[in-house]
This record gives sequence, structure tokens and C-alpha cells, in this order.
Amino acid sequence: MPGYRHHRRSRLALVVWIMFSVLLLPGCQAAPSQVLFGASFPDWMFCMLGGVILTVATHSIVKRYDKLHWLVPLPISYIAITTIYGVLIWVLAFQR
Repeated sequence: MPGYRHHRRSRLALVVWIMFSVLLLPGCQAAPSQVLFGASFPDWMFCMLGGVILTVATHSIVKRYDKLHWLVPLPISYIAITTIYGVLIWVLAFQR
């Protein structure tokens, strides 16, 4: 039984160490937000809105030149393009 106690003690030490290290993580910070008309909106909303607007503009340009076949399948392409634009907006505009 001495091996069992040693195993149990080392497991307890590991759990205590993990719990202590979690307390040191800086997870409780204010959410990044912008004040607009007296209300705070999270940054990701502006990134998403900008991504959708830029995707609509991209669609207009691609459709004007009759190249929609480049974006097949359309739902997956538009989700990917919106995500890319949103991340680019976040990187360029909201990194402090």
C-alpha cells in the first residue's frame, strides 16, 4: 500500500498545482468594446458587420465581371470570405 499513498499524494499535488496556476491566468479582463450612441458594443460586432459589407462588395464586383463560377459553392465561399475580411478588420483596426 505504500505505492498507492505515494500515487495519491502526487495526484493531489498535481491538482493543487493546476488550481493554483489557473488563478494566475489573466482571464478576467474587460471585454474589448466601442462606445456608440452611449452603448458599448463588442469589437467583434464591428468586424462582422465590416466583413459582411466587404463580402457584398466583393460579390458585386465578381458578378459584374461574370466570374461567379470562381466562388462555387457559394455558401461556403461567402462564409470564408466574410471570415477573412472580419479577421483582417480586427487585426488592422482593433489591435491595441
